[in-house]
Amino acid sequence: MVQADQPSDWLHESGAGASEIAPASPCVRRCTLDPDDLCVGCGRTLDEILEWAAAPTPRKLAIRSAAASRLEQMRLRMRSLRS
Repeated sequence: MVQADQPSDWLHESGAGASEIAPASPCVRRCTLDPDDLCVGCGRTLDEILEWAAAPTPRKLAIRSAAASRLEQMRLRMRSLRS
């Protein structure tokens, strides 16, 4: 099972030698949308995926937080279905 990432894992340098730190994409290359247009790999909605490249840092952090919450909800739902 993939562990939920932590806010400290969410940042990366934005380019070679750049002094600016930007939120890293939550994409884990398991891009599959469920019937609600929610990526089962990263937890983002289709709209959030499309918005990501142009989103300012505060919005990217909000997207990452919401996506992490959705992934945890998906995991809990799957766990309850198995029991």
